[in-house]
Parts: sequence; structure tokens; C-alpha cells
Amino acid sequence: MQQFAKLRINNCAIVDGKPTAITLEVSPSHPGAIWYRERRGGPPPPNWNSTDISDAEGELELTLLDRISEGRIGITYVAKVVSAKRGNVDLRGTLPETVCIKFAKPEFCRGLAREAWFYEQLESCQGTCIPNFYGFFSSSMREQACSLNLEFTPWTTREHHYQEDTDSPPQDNLPSADWLTDDLTPHYAGFESPHEDPSGYQRNSPWYRWNRDADNPTFSVLILELLGEPCTGERGIDVKEAIEEALDDIMAQGVVHGNISAWNILSIRDPINSSRCSRHNAVHSWRVIDFDTCAKVDIENLTDYGTMMLSIGREALHRDNGFKLLSK
Repeated sequence: MQQFAKLRINNCAIVDGKPTAITLEVSPSHPGAIWYRERRGGPPPPNWNSTDISDAEGELELTLLDRISEGRIGITYVAKVVSAKRGNVDLRGTLPETVCIKFAKPEFCRGLAREAWFYEQLESCQGTCIPNFYGFFSSSMREQACSLNLEFTPWTTREHHYQEDTDSPPQDNLPSADWLTDDLTPHYAGFESPHEDPSGYQRNSPWYRWNRDADNPTFSVLILELLGEPCTGERGIDVKEAIEEALDDIMAQGVVHGNISAWNILSIRDPINSSRCSRHNAVHSWRVIDFDTCAKVDIENLTDYGTMMLSIGREALHRDNGFKLLSK
């Protein structure tokens, strides 16, 4: 996927009472470790590292519109595509008129960088069972032209704040306070870690030791396809089967979601122009989102336990995770 080098977002900040824009640069994602490997120590599968952004070019300009929702690590908004150029080429025709922007909360930019990596890893699923992904961008407050007195709207309007009991690191000496599951080590001596990083992609990532700087906070955003409503309320057997097919597609790519809920399954907005899934020869009417806490396995080198863990997403449909899916 050819990425834009720069992103400008209008109306997302206020300086001296007036709306202003911020500008961000394309950013590398944060690769994850390999989980549940039967044969350990060998090189990772091809393309495990983050996507090379050295050939990114051009600028995408968006204008912030309505707020959509807020989750643990981020806040989402609708944004209008104002311009999309590489050189003198106008690329607006290759993009939808509106997109979804997911802004990381200031404590969770590393988690959003990990989510960006999962979108890269699931490129073959974009537009069928997960949203289309248009890039990951970041910048610091001081890199903005009007950094003094800048009020960043997604942060000033957030409703849910950092929770010490659930968000703080569960172990000492982790590389970042914005901890991820593959930062953790076994609790007991002699227990082998369930994950490994044989090529150092995770440890060598610029996000590996990232921590929030209160004096110079980081802005980071994902640009995604704009989807519809969450899968709450009573739904028929056809919806259950459609979601199972979407989950099967990401499982086939080795992704263990682990956080499937009715709010992480969203409907598509345009069934007529949506891509057809080649595995199921169908247009999936529901898409899976929120990948920051996921794990990824080497599908060709997997323990029995890892095989079992891949089914977690399907099992969530039968638990009290906001679903009311009828069995017949």
C-alpha cells in the first residue's frame, strides 16, 4: 500500500479560542512478538516487520467533523477528505468522501502503533472483514507551528481517563507504561515465555521504550474506513454466521483477537461497493475492529495451545460481551 508522507487535520485543535490544524508525519508501526511457537528460535515469517515507510509521499488533508465514540486507548471521529495529492496527482477519487480518524489518548500512542501493525499484517483482509487502512501518523506537540496554548480537541473532550487499577503496568521494569501483552514475562521462574522476538523487530521498534512526555505529548492517529453501527441489540442467526466468517478470516492470518465484543464488530455502510471475500465468496456485512491487545501466531509453526487460542474470537460470541445473537 502506497502511503501518504504527511497528514493535515483541520479543526482538531484550538489556539487562543480559534480552530486550527495540526500536521503529522507517517510513522512506523510497532511490531508484535510471535506467540505460541512449537519450534522456537528460527526467523519470523515473511513481512513480520512493520511496513517500510521510506517511499511514502504526498499529503492527505482532512477536516474533523463529528465525534463517533471513545474506547480505552482512543477517540474516534468522522473526517471529510479535503485533498489527497502525490506531486501533481489528485488522489481523492481513490478515497471515500469521509473516513474515520482514531486519535490515541496521550497515554496510549504505543498501543495505537501496535494496532497499526495489525492492520498492516491483515492487509489481505482490509475492506472485507476489517476496515480499509489509510495510514498511521504521529507528531509531537512541539513540532506544531502553534504549540503554545494549543488545546487538542480529542483530548479535552475525552470522557474516560487513565485508570491506575487497570491501565498501570502489572509488572515492574516493563519497557513502557503503555504496556502490551508481549511485554510481560512469566510470573514464575522456569516457565518459558509464550512469545518470542527472534529478529528483534519488536525490541528495535522506535515505539518499544516510548512513554508519555507530559511536557511534549505525542499525537498519533489511525486513518480508517468509516463503518456503521456496533452489533448491539438482538440479532438473527444470519448475523452470527456472518460474524463467524469474518472472525475465521482473521484467524486464518494467525490473529488472536481476544477482545471481541458487540462494540468491536461494526456494520458496513455501503454493501453495494464493498469488496467480496475470496475465502467465502461473499460480502461480509460486519467488520472486526480494535486490534491493540491482539496477538499474532506463526500459522505454520504453532503449539496445540496456540491452535486452541485462535478460537477465542468465536467463543466470545457465546459469552456476555454485549451480543444478543439468536441461535436459530
